[in-house]
Amino acid sequence: MDDKSGNIKKPNPRETATFLSSLFFFWTLPLFIKGSKRDLTEDDLYEPLRVHKSHQLGKKLERAWMKQLKRKRKSLIRALWSVFKMEICGYILLNFFLVFTPKLGQPILLMQILNYYIPGQTNISQNEAAFYVAAIIVVLFIGSISGHTYVMGMQQLGIKLRVAICSLLYRKTLRLSKFAMNDTSTGQIITLLSNDVRMFDYVMLEFSLLVIAPTELFADTILLYFLLGKTALVGIAFLILFIPLQMYNGKLSANYRLKIAQKTDIRILLMNEIISGIEVIKMYTWEKPFAKLVEVVRRLEVQQIRGAAYVNAFLHSYNMFMSRTAQFLCILTFVLTGQTPVAQYVFVLTSFYNNLAKTVSVNFPDAISTFAEAMVSCKRIEGYLSLGEIHHSKLSSDEPNSKDELHHIEENTKVVVKMCNVAAHWNTNGESESSLIDLNLELKSKSKVAVIGPVGSGKSTLINIILQELPVSQGSVKVNGTVSYAAQEPWLFKGSIRQNILFGQVMDYTKYKEVVKVCALEKDFDTFPFRDLSLIGEKGVTLSGGQKARISLARAVYRDADLYLLDDPLSAVDTHVGKQLYEQCISRYLSEKCVVLVTHQLQYLSNMDTIYIMENGRILQTGTYQELQNSNSSFIRFLSHNIEHDGGEDSFSERDNQDDKLESYLDGPKDVKELMSTGALSNSVYIQYFKSGGRWFVYIPVFMLFFLTQICASTGDYFITFWVNLEQSRAATIEKSNSANGSSTTPEYPKNKFLGETYDFYQTIFNSQLCIYVYTSIICFLILIALSRSIAFFQYCLSSSTFLHNNMFVKIVKAPMRFFNTNPSGRILNRFSKDIGSIDEVLPVLLLESIEVSQ
Repeated sequence: MDDKSGNIKKPNPRETATFLSSLFFFWTLPLFIKGSKRDLTEDDLYEPLRVHKSHQLGKKLERAWMKQLKRKRKSLIRALWSVFKMEICGYILLNFFLVFTPKLGQPILLMQILNYYIPGQTNISQNEAAFYVAAIIVVLFIGSISGHTYVMGMQQLGIKLRVAICSLLYRKTLRLSKFAMNDTSTGQIITLLSNDVRMFDYVMLEFSLLVIAPTELFADTILLYFLLGKTALVGIAFLILFIPLQMYNGKLSANYRLKIAQKTDIRILLMNEIISGIEVIKMYTWEKPFAKLVEVVRRLEVQQIRGAAYVNAFLHSYNMFMSRTAQFLCILTFVLTGQTPVAQYVFVLTSFYNNLAKTVSVNFPDAISTFAEAMVSCKRIEGYLSLGEIHHSKLSSDEPNSKDELHHIEENTKVVVKMCNVAAHWNTNGESESSLIDLNLELKSKSKVAVIGPVGSGKSTLINIILQELPVSQGSVKVNGTVSYAAQEPWLFKGSIRQNILFGQVMDYTKYKEVVKVCALEKDFDTFPFRDLSLIGEKGVTLSGGQKARISLARAVYRDADLYLLDDPLSAVDTHVGKQLYEQCISRYLSEKCVVLVTHQLQYLSNMDTIYIMENGRILQTGTYQELQNSNSSFIRFLSHNIEHDGGEDSFSERDNQDDKLESYLDGPKDVKELMSTGALSNSVYIQYFKSGGRWFVYIPVFMLFFLTQICASTGDYFITFWVNLEQSRAATIEKSNSANGSSTTPEYPKNKFLGETYDFYQTIFNSQLCIYVYTSIICFLILIALSRSIAFFQYCLSSSTFLHNNMFVKIVKAPMRFFNTNPSGRILNRFSKDIGSIDEVLPVLLLESIEVSQ
């Protein structure tokens, strides 16, 4: 915003990458080589792709959303679809290719290879078998390359959705009126920009599965029927029966997502209030009462997170038993119909159901749950985007559309602001204490206007009407030209003093120097180690009240405007500084401008062109100082009362100015960067996380459940192999006994590798009925242990999350004030919003999947 500029990033090599480089990701090699030698930093990252820039994405989505606002039923989903539909359709078609080549082609080719090894077969030659093997290799290679391209593309598309929505939310926030802020909160805005938009990072990857899963299920059903017969469809029926349950789980997940978001809004709002008022909390030692408040709110939030965790536990348990149960039902039906299962049947069946069960029992439920949660987030975002903006329905204004289109009032235009019979209320029912009624006002160019009145009389509300922040319920308001505003509460952002004054305006050194002089900032700059380039803390925490007010006034004055609205800028400074500001800045520097001064400093009223006295939301009297003095005694009584009151204010401002020397030391022109760990993640982090969930007698049983689940699953896989071989051995024995000459073409079966005996021995022990009972017991135990494992693990992770949140909050409230002065509140809130949200909901799922893969 001034002479400081960020580092220019290197061009993204993907912009110029060839087809092969993009397909095999060769363009990432330089970054990987650099990362193998040292830790990567932000400077090593490339410039975002042109199509990924937030400005372009936000602009496209904003246009689409504006079209939706004209419809009776607006929808953010439709707006997103209109912007990204071509990319979505392209990647869905690529996913169709993945389904119909690698996923469906591999089992068919595998069956042909297995048929080659059937004793005595003559249909498949050795060359054909070699061709099928080569075909499987090619199919897997194509699937791997196109699969990774698809995954990266869908993830990038999800990120583009998130960036576009964040840009749209940011633009909306800048246009929100103060009236609309009654219907939202800081906590909700933070949650929308941290937790809700996070869903879009991976929603597109899951969304395509909602279309692909039914198609894959239909195609697999047809192939299984023609390749393996009717008995292979029993497992399909079992998988289909679970779909309603999965949809119900998705509905539950969406309900919990909404409840969690609502509770998180309250917690983040409370945390924001605590961080903003931490100085007062520490001064009065209120840490424990506020800790109790946070504890209560967090407990309510955790209750909803626990419900969502149990739903996720069910969804992530399906992967352990769905495919095995479907295979078991098919083999059971095959055996009960009097057929003998063979290796070809089992291998092909397993191949089909492993792919299909992952799609139907894992990916499809995840897609339902993720999409349902994303819909909830969309509804919340839609509600925020539908909040009121600056109202133009009853206001007419010549305010320019952009800073590049400044349009000042012409010399012959005498009226800058005109109000006729205006009424406005902060509440829609019109019962607000700050309501304004029957306002008639006219401000002319080059005039100096004062607005006075007791506290709560409606002075600031009048300013908000001129700023179009408050809609009028009746009457009309006309504003000509551009407006500059200095708020009653000085607003500063983290950065240099120069940045706060320029506020995006072009640097004009002569003008800047004059503004600094008339706003009485020169002496302050001399006390700062780096003058106006010194950095100030968030909200100006390193400045005194008087310094904040003068910097805020300088920002308003530096902007070239036709109308200046100054809401009590003299109250935070002492008498002699206030006199200098009035004489040098308001009277002299802004002599050619229309100035509206809301003030309690009544000693300056004699020099004003017009004075408006407000009381109870009405303009009580209007006139010059002399006219009001001669009119009646009410103005004199009001004047004498406030002069006595002003004496107290002056003494307070005097003390404030004396403290300027104590508070005026500022940090050098460097920002305090957030410390982040680099390199490989230390094992101590994992240990600390798991210790946070409970002591050894808690986490050891939880991890024992993982081993029991895997042992049970592996036992089921081994037993089904043992059962099939046993049935084949039994069939061979029967064929031998029925052979007239004692010879048989049925092959001899090897010994059992684990039990060390031939299958002939087990034919007398394991009949078909006993095998069914054993495998049924294994499957039932697997279902029970898998559900117990997932529920226990999610509960354990939630205990860790609760401990980490509480521990972090205790550390925060006990931190010294320097910590809050050097770290922006947004950075602290980000730990309690986005990071805690990830630990609550994302980390347990990723850990569970990682442990499953490692097993």
